[in-house]
Amino acid sequence: MHFCNNCESDFKLSNINIIKPKISADRTKFNLKFPERIKIKLKKITDSWNISTKPVYKTFTCDDCGENMHKAYHLWFKMNRILIEAHFCKKCGDKEFSY
Repeated sequence: MHFCNNCESDFKLSNINIIKPKISADRTKFNLKFPERIKIKLKKITDSWNISTKPVYKTFTCDDCGENMHKAYHLWFKMNRILIEAHFCKKCGDKEFSY
């Protein structure tokens, strides 16, 4: 789940009940055909993830350079039939994923 800064404290105090998202993700964008260089970069990023840890509540972290941020590019892609969401800061997103 993603919350803005204004809703963060309400979420931590359990004042927000999550039942159904108000804005649905555009699922038509989940199966984009990325250029090979993008696929290689995404594979390298996901290979470095520690998937055995529990989720952590924090700001977004760029999956390329590691910068913390409150706004991020979100990139959805499938790898081995698993839907993956990666986050990128503006600098990395503009540099690597403009094609």
